[in-house]
Amino acid sequence: MRVHREWSSLLVLIALLGAGTAGSRTAVPAADRIPELASELASRLTGKSVRTPDARDLALYGEPNAVPAPLLTAERLVQCLTTVHEAAAWPETWLIVQDASRDFDLVLRIRLGEDARVADPEPLFIAPRREWDSEAVGAAARAATGRKPPRVANVVIQSFSTRTETTYVYEPTDAGRRAQGLLALLPNGSIIREARRVDLGDAAIHTVALVLGDPKFVPSGCRDCRERERGHVDAGAVQVVVAGEKAIEDRLDLAGVFAARGLEPFLPRFACRPGDDAEETRKQPVNERFRDREPEPLMRLVDLDRDGKAREILLDLAADCQVRFRVALALLAEPPSVRLLEAR
Repeated sequence: MRVHREWSSLLVLIALLGAGTAGSRTAVPAADRIPELASELASRLTGKSVRTPDARDLALYGEPNAVPAPLLTAERLVQCLTTVHEAAAWPETWLIVQDASRDFDLVLRIRLGEDARVADPEPLFIAPRREWDSEAVGAAARAATGRKPPRVANVVIQSFSTRTETTYVYEPTDAGRRAQGLLALLPNGSIIREARRVDLGDAAIHTVALVLGDPKFVPSGCRDCRERERGHVDAGAVQVVVAGEKAIEDRLDLAGVFAARGLEPFLPRFACRPGDDAEETRKQPVNERFRDREPEPLMRLVDLDRDGKAREILLDLAADCQVRFRVALALLAEPPSVRLLEAR
């Protein structure tokens, strides 16, 4: 049996896989006991940690604003056990906890004792993300513990996708207020992330630029694969602008291109560095922290159509852990303009 539902607030994905419920004399707890059971489970997890694939110790349970963030919080435990209850997976189930900001899963056995209280969640381990069923969980438990795992028929998968991000709004500088050139042609508050002079074959001066409207800077936690690969980014309305000396000649809004891939528009600003995930580093004032860093290059002018002219643009962005978002654009001469070739 497979059930797929969406949770509209903190929890966005919940799935259940079940092959039946293990037989037991333990009474199924009433729904109003879920907070009590979650509190019991929290007491058994408090002070414990697991070793992540990148060899860091991570707290199993704690406050949501702790740094680094724990795998489970009081609210998350209540939701996990609520899902177990609604799936009729008592008195025993494997619970797989997935966090979209991490590239591994927490696996633990949830079991009620004959006294209807939560037993110690054993075994408990970290495993690489995969398609889970009872056979896959059993194999992972054997690999993690070196022992034959208990026979448990139910598998409940609880996924969390909410992440906490701190954003900084770009404030206009004195130079921006006295802007000349391309910046003077753009709406107030826009920033030019990258600009290149291009030859369109008409002897005129043309510039192609990546422009952000309503820009915000979003520092990365740099704690997991996704955060490290994306790095520290700029968010806002991403446009490709073609301009002459005195006027904007064309512009292409990339909002729909990002949306088609399920992404909010962004442009990488700085790569993660060793130490960026440290609490001390993250507490530094943002201007001081990034003062000496060079922005990531974004645009590549290439000759995709092999006409001898570098009038195509490639953007290659890290969208997620081991997932790239690539956009190809063409610059046209008559009239000076830009069009989308491909996004994948």
